[in-house]
Amino acid sequence: MKRFRIKITEPNNEPRLVDYACSWCETRPPNADDVRECTAIDGEHEPIKIGQALSSTIRLENDRQINRMHAMIAVLIDGTLRVIDLGSTYGTYATSPTWNGEYRITTTRLEKPFGSRVRVGSTWLDFLEVGN
Repeated sequence: MKRFRIKITEPNNEPRLVDYACSWCETRPPNADDVRECTAIDGEHEPIKIGQALSSTIRLENDRQINRMHAMIAVLIDGTLRVIDLGSTYGTYATSPTWNGEYRITTTRLEKPFGSRVRVGSTWLDFLEVGN
């Protein structure tokens, strides 16, 4: 997974898209306003930190059910995602095309990230594929 897009849907806000491009990828997402680069270290890219803190990679300041540091997503070199709840009050939930239903998680690996959804607080994160 060289590039992917996250659709972020916060309560009472229009969805927004954030594109991620790994530093070892030679191409960038076309016309991306917000592109983050991650660097692979020991088979894992820089984690995507989700929360209300200024240091969050994805800052969700409009969701009252989000902690300062709520969850983290690690992008693994094999193309899977590891989603980790950081002890949040309202929890982190995940769905996947290979599962039935939504599950509260402390840590999980999304083998097929595209089509998967993660809910942090009241905000949905949808993982979308960007052309190779």
